[in-house]
Amino acid sequence: MRLWLSQVKVAWLNNDQQAVTDLLGLLSSVSPCNDNPTDCADIASTISVLVAQLNSGLDYYGNRPNFVPSVSLGTIQAYTCNALLPLMKTLEDSIKEYEKASKDASARKAAAAAAIQDMQSKLKSMKDSLADEVTMRGKLETQKELLRGQRDMLSARLIEATGIFEQAISDVRSCVALGGPWAA
Repeated sequence: MRLWLSQVKVAWLNNDQQAVTDLLGLLSSVSPCNDNPTDCADIASTISVLVAQLNSGLDYYGNRPNFVPSVSLGTIQAYTCNALLPLMKTLEDSIKEYEKASKDASARKAAAAAAIQDMQSKLKSMKDSLADEVTMRGKLETQKELLRGQRDMLSARLIEATGIFEQAISDVRSCVALGGPWAA
């Protein structure tokens, strides 16, 4: 079943909608259950989500077809690396401390507990930092939309003023042609 799900992903990412529809239809009609009931529920849930996304016209990841991420892949990778490398270093140091701990079970348990506490603290810090980043991006998007609105309003005013100016020039030319006060 998981192999077929991977085939669905490949077909979807290759934009082969007919293959996606056929594979999901086949997967929906076959029972995904095996010896592991958790696996059964997971596969059935995945299939139902993919069918719903297909019926809603969304891509494999659940986004609109014209979705563009607000940051580049390089930015995401750099952020992930900058955040995860210190975390991995902490994990490595914690494992070394655990291995150095005596054979005594209580010392190893204390070392493991300290490592878990440290990792949880750093993960919480990363999560908070990411939440702040998302909030900031949302505010920037709102400001960008406001600026676009102001730009559009100013463009409309400029077009209106240009029309008024052109009309005034036309009126002056008509007056000059008729021998009005501006005639030379």
